[in-house]
Amino acid sequence: MHETSAVRAVLADWGTSKLRMWAWSGGTEISAPVTDPRGMKFLAPADYPQVLAEGLEKLSVPPGVPVLICGMAGAAGGWQEAGYLEAPLGLAELGAGACRVDLPERDVRILPGVSTRSPTPDVMRGEETQILGLRGGAQTPLVCLPGTHSKWVALDEDRLTGFTTYMTGELFEVVSQHSILAKTLDEAWDASDFRTAVDEALADPVRVWQAFFGLRASVVLGAGQAASSRARLSGLLIGAECAAARAQHGPGKITLIAGGAMAQAYDTALRAAGFDVHLRDGEEVTRNGLIRAAQDIWRD
Repeated sequence: MHETSAVRAVLADWGTSKLRMWAWSGGTEISAPVTDPRGMKFLAPADYPQVLAEGLEKLSVPPGVPVLICGMAGAAGGWQEAGYLEAPLGLAELGAGACRVDLPERDVRILPGVSTRSPTPDVMRGEETQILGLRGGAQTPLVCLPGTHSKWVALDEDRLTGFTTYMTGELFEVVSQHSILAKTLDEAWDASDFRTAVDEALADPVRVWQAFFGLRASVVLGAGQAASSRARLSGLLIGAECAAARAQHGPGKITLIAGGAMAQAYDTALRAAGFDVHLRDGEEVTRNGLIRAAQDIWRD
């Protein structure tokens, strides 16, 4: 149990599929997380106060302790829309742009997302807090945050200058589960097949779309199922993403915010594309970002 008298604020990452909460006592002191499976996709706006109250009870946090939230709770259809700050912007502006939720017994604020209009309109929500969590640590001019909608974020010291979204994860899900390839792909995963597909996509990204159907055609023509076809599909998609980003930014130093199998796959692809990769854990930088925003909002 966390010592309630020491709690300065509660920090929450409220995403699409789950909620994570920490009690913060100032500085870098933070409790173990309390988690709840009720993310935005399971909640109506009126449900949020009760879910928050249950989490605060688990953390033994009394009334009056403020709460800072990042993520999809601030999206349209979430608890309360927190809007977007337009890039380029200084990372310290995130705390100042937080939206206050009307709860009588507690100061609850939701951090805004970030938008850009160039080169094409784009938005992100949640990743900006992770970028803030890199501040003061090892810094690179480019950050890759893979996921359902991968983000590539350009930085100039403590300024977020722009970003681009790639729907790589969602495309993999759609193609592997709902396309004609769904019955073709196996469940095996071979790292060498993944790397070969990455190299093919990096060498000629335009041919990726043809290579997709080749996974099915080899079966139809009796050539047998391609070894680790699921790994090949993933490699083609991630390789094409890295090729597009390399064309936009050029190879160089990059921070990869990821964990587990996702981190391993993107580390392989990024290095194959010529990037110098520095890996950071996603939960760690989220906590760091929330702490830094809380410090900006509730200064002594």
